[in-house]
Amino acid sequence: MALFGIQVVLTLVIAMFLHKISPHMSLATWILCSGLTRYLYPTDEELKKLVGKSHAKSNKSRRSDSRKTAANGEAVKDFKVIEPFTIPCNVNLELKTAKIEETDLIFQYFYPEYKWLVDFALSAIIFNIVVETIAYLFPNMLKNDISVTPLWNFLVIFFCLRILYLLTSPYWSSDDSGEKSVFLTFGVFFFVLAMAVLVVDESILEFNLDSGYEFFSDEAVLFLKKQGISKEGGAAPIWIFKLMLAIMSGFLGAFLGFPGIRMSNMFVDSLEKFHSNRLLVVLLYLNFFAPLFLTLLWIKPLVREYVTGRSGGNIYTISDTTFDHLRIAIILFCCAIRFVFTKIHLQVFLDVANRKIVRMKKEAGRISNITLQKKIITVFYYLTAASLQYLTPVILLIFFTITLRTAGTTDWDSTNALMRRLQKSMIVSNITVNAVQNLRHVFVSELVRAVTSYFTWWTCLTMFMTSAFGVVYHHVFNV
Repeated sequence: MALFGIQVVLTLVIAMFLHKISPHMSLATWILCSGLTRYLYPTDEELKKLVGKSHAKSNKSRRSDSRKTAANGEAVKDFKVIEPFTIPCNVNLELKTAKIEETDLIFQYFYPEYKWLVDFALSAIIFNIVVETIAYLFPNMLKNDISVTPLWNFLVIFFCLRILYLLTSPYWSSDDSGEKSVFLTFGVFFFVLAMAVLVVDESILEFNLDSGYEFFSDEAVLFLKKQGISKEGGAAPIWIFKLMLAIMSGFLGAFLGFPGIRMSNMFVDSLEKFHSNRLLVVLLYLNFFAPLFLTLLWIKPLVREYVTGRSGGNIYTISDTTFDHLRIAIILFCCAIRFVFTKIHLQVFLDVANRKIVRMKKEAGRISNITLQKKIITVFYYLTAASLQYLTPVILLIFFTITLRTAGTTDWDSTNALMRRLQKSMIVSNITVNAVQNLRHVFVSELVRAVTSYFTWWTCLTMFMTSAFGVVYHHVFNV
């Protein structure tokens, strides 16, 4: 407690909130249980009544059942067998609706993961807001504290990547090879695209990866020399570093593939449902194209040089620091807009059950009662998985952006305070203190900021490209 100060106190308070209050007051539960309507599947009795079938059996069926019972020694005397039956596809079926309750979500796919991710992300956002507020109002209060904010942000990013992996892993265990092919195609495509992006000059795309890695390499070599370790040839070449980034970019693009397709389906269905509301349609388009607009903010000749007055074509100019803060604010604003549209998109997803029945009525032939019921119930039981596919990329982008914000404002006074406390300790030797003090210069904020800036831009790009692919796929194959 004395080492970390007020940030550990705040962390403990938020941990208590997650443990005690979250089961009773949960943002994740509120999103799904505050107005969303699900469709109820018809029971067998309702379907039989709809097609005019009598519940009573014919005499022939009764005699057949009697012979079966006698042959089995009346072992199944009281056992009621529900036999499947078929109904016409064009049956006049109207689905009943019901408001979603919390008890309905217990058996949902990925519901525990969904609730944990949303509530933990909300807690991390509250932690960041409180810390930033304290730092702004009382700068000296956090001067001697160790910043715990990067740990919170890293944990949320880790949980997002874990959720994306869990959402993708069932496709590998299924017998259908189509999803596997889509995943591999996205992975290879985004790997090649990342290799092409990473060779673009920094005067065009301002990630500053080259300068950040160069500074990191110099500090790493200097650190090894101070520890008595001589490394011939210097640090690894930068192409190895960029190759690793490209591999990670390929995996991230592959994991965001299916969430992007899900988002595109919700977007197209939302346009169809609200086509008469012009204002809402415009907002839906802005929400869809927002990631594309955000990627343009990293094109240096197009945005930074223009708004900072370097191109000479703008009268009203701002500083580079102000532009960085403005870009972060725009990203967070776009993420907030996407979060506001969560319920609209999830309700449109639930409406898929009714659209399946409408489409079925236009078909000829017959369908079994079990198949019809599965058409409806599977949509609802996939609700939390669809919610994760919609919200996880947004949460990931938010915390990449927050990490970019904190990486650009690193204050080493807190680290120096830690060094002073370690020097006064009787347990830690002077060699360890010097090693830690030298090691902090290796992982400099320039490299962290460059990598975070790249992945923030890359997340925006993959979110839009996967969604755009889904829209094209939807219109071409009419699915």
